[in-house]
Amino acid sequence: SLGASTIDYNSSLITTDYRTIQINFNNLSCANDNEDIYLQLSSDNGSNFAGITQTRGYIRIDQSSNSTMSFNSYDGGGMDHDYHILGQDMESTASGGGFSGTAWIYGINNATAKKYVLSITAAQNGNQGYYMYYNGSVHDTTSAINLIRILNGSGNNIDSGLISVYGYK
Repeated sequence: SLGASTIDYNSSLITTDYRTIQINFNNLSCANDNEDIYLQLSSDNGSNFAGITQTRGYIRIDQSSNSTMSFNSYDGGGMDHDYHILGQDMESTASGGGFSGTAWIYGINNATAKKYVLSITAAQNGNQGYYMYYNGSVHDTTSAINLIRILNGSGNNIDSGLISVYGYK
C-alpha cells in the first residue's frame, strides 16, 4: 500500500503462471523533492535482489516558449546495484508532477534465462523541468521471480498515487 517506503508484490500475486508483468504508475509522489523510485526483483521472496546492468535514456521537455526536446543517455553500468530506475529526482507533490508510466518485466517465470525490464515514465523533476525516462535493464538471475518491490531510494514514503499490476500468461 502507499504511505510506505517499499511496496512488495509477493508470491501470492507473482507466480509462475505469468510470463510477463506490466505495472502502471499513476501520479506517484514522494514525501520530499528530488527522490528516486526503483524496482527490484527477487527469486527468494525478498531475501536477496538480482544485480543488474541498466541503460537509461531521458528527454527533457523544456517549458519555455521555444520548447525543445533533447535526448541524453546514461549507462548505469555493470552489476553494481540491484534496482531498475523508474523515476528520478521527482517533484514531491502529485499536483507538482510526481511520476506516471509503465514498466514491463519479461520472462519472470523462466528458470533458465535472465529477466528483462523496460520502462517508460514521465515526471516533473525537482528542478521544475519535465522529463521522459526510457529505461532498460537485464536482471542477473535465471530463477523464476516471486517478488517485485517498488521502493523509494531514500527510504522515505511513496505517499500518493496508484499502482496497478497485470500478469500476462
